[in-house]
Amino acid sequence: MTKESTKTTAIFYCRNIPESGEEVRQSLEKRYGRSLRLFPMPCSGRIDILHLLRALEEFADAVYVLTCP
Repeated sequence: MTKESTKTTAIFYCRNIPESGEEVRQSLEKRYGRSLRLFPMPCSGRIDILHLLRALEEFADAVYVLTCP
């Protein structure tokens, strides 16, 4: 008996990235369901290590940080 496990990825991203609007976020979350969680930040420099660790501890299997140029 095999059980498929769904990996969850948390993505913290800067709102200054082109194409990072609310519509894009909603369409990605709709497309990938619970396997993708998106967290817009006012600035990627404001991300604290505790944000990343809490995501890993509570629900995420992987965490990515996307920054603006």
